[in-house]
Amino acid sequence: MPEIWLNYGTTDVVVDVRAENLGDEIRGARSAPLSTEQVAEKLGGLDLSKPTEIIVLNATPAVGEAIGAIHAVCESKSAPFPKVLAEKNLIGQARGLMPEGAEVSEFDDGEIRSNLAFLGEAELDGLFGYETVATRLLRRFGGERMRTAYVKRADDLPHAGTETPCMEEARSFASQFDVTAIEVVGRGAGIGDIAIGNPSETAGAASSMAKNAIQEQPEHRAVMVSPGNAFSSATLSRALHSLWSCAGIVSDGGIAVLFAECGAGIGSETLQSYVEDQMTIERTKRPPVYMDGMEDLLYLSGLRERIAVAVVSTLPEFYTKKLGIASLDSAKLALEHILSKGPRQKVAIVADGAHTRI
Repeated sequence: MPEIWLNYGTTDVVVDVRAENLGDEIRGARSAPLSTEQVAEKLGGLDLSKPTEIIVLNATPAVGEAIGAIHAVCESKSAPFPKVLAEKNLIGQARGLMPEGAEVSEFDDGEIRSNLAFLGEAELDGLFGYETVATRLLRRFGGERMRTAYVKRADDLPHAGTETPCMEEARSFASQFDVTAIEVVGRGAGIGDIAIGNPSETAGAASSMAKNAIQEQPEHRAVMVSPGNAFSSATLSRALHSLWSCAGIVSDGGIAVLFAECGAGIGSETLQSYVEDQMTIERTKRPPVYMDGMEDLLYLSGLRERIAVAVVSTLPEFYTKKLGIASLDSAKLALEHILSKGPRQKVAIVADGAHTRI
């Protein structure tokens, strides 16, 4: 009986699936990550001769490797390691990526200064196609511009891995800031690419992700998806990005099971409001004001019309039930839930949904 280990927050869980029930095992990026020397060379475009503050935007393993590489470059040049900042809810995770002796302070975003370098890993995103430094700046500081981008979406379906009209708005918004972006593209257990420059320009680095993220797959009746790292499964909102990337291979009437610990909760203002009966799906279609995570609810409602969605998480069943998601307590129960619909079911398993587009 094959054992397949999937990331579940800060640990792994095992799926014991009989060989006759195992469909495809999809592992994501296929090419090798950059070597230490190649990463250092890529970082040569970062000017460390002037006071710089690095803003950590997501706490993924690839971002941690980039921070370690920046620290090594500073040591080789006898330059001080830049001050590192992060938003309050990310400080704890960011501290786990720091080299010994380095600290993380809270980012006071009252003013976007020219000495700021925004460091983030590009990820797949249903609304923009990719989540980059530019899209994160738009979400955080864009206000009405973010609503404009949201309204520009082509339809009410996710389009992960394909640059959408919404991305044009993100690039335009980011171009007005005299800041640096350190755009990291993850590759397996390391870094596949790094681009340094204005966020409107480095957003293009995300396209290199597509070359390795796309997996041509036939349709499956049942798919198990793990985001692949603790950050990407920290909240339901983040974990849903992996679902948007992989749901396309689930045939009508099938089921997708998401493995995401969600230790930090729902993570979306819109999903939280919907659970509390303060938001409707209709309001997400053409809102007068954009609310964080509107696309999460919009896409989820559309997906549930076609397939069943379940989650293995620590979220209270009250939340998942309100969202129309079945709550399962373990990988074993998830597999039993799928096989209860027919003992001959074939299960496809996606081990790194944050970096895989199907």
